[in-house]
Amino acid sequence: MAIDFESLDSLDRKRILLVDDDPFILGVLEKLLGLLGLKTILQAGDGEQALMLLEGTAVDLLITDILMPKLDGLSLLKKIRSGQSSAVASLPCIAVSSLGEEATLPTALALDVIRFVQKPFKALILIKRLLITLSETFSESLDHLYSDVPIEVDRFQLGGHD
Repeated sequence: MAIDFESLDSLDRKRILLVDDDPFILGVLEKLLGLLGLKTILQAGDGEQALMLLEGTAVDLLITDILMPKLDGLSLLKKIRSGQSSAVASLPCIAVSSLGEEATLPTALALDVIRFVQKPFKALILIKRLLITLSETFSESLDHLYSDVPIEVDRFQLGGHD
């Protein structure tokens, strides 16, 4: 991983996929990204929609919630990492979740999540992590068996959230 400062000059050409089942969060994220000059922002309400979008579009960054209906964020990332989607297996990912890091961090790390942002997030923290992630180049080989990473979202608990 290396810092590529020239890539920050080309933010308007980056393609970001936002995945969250909360339309309000999607709107906030899209507004923040737009303020940074990002123009191509795709949205999906769950992991299944995200996989369909990835079939026809290459993206530079995935920002995903973890707890979502149909296909959660960690299962989405597992499919990407293990080659079960048309996305590049090394697609950089920022996880945004209401769950505490201790609940999801081991699985997220096993799936090579680049950054983790806990909801409710502060705009400046998210922007900083986003800019750092977009300024890095990733050339790591993915020789790890992602298909063996257990996803146990049903054991994560969040007061009143399914």
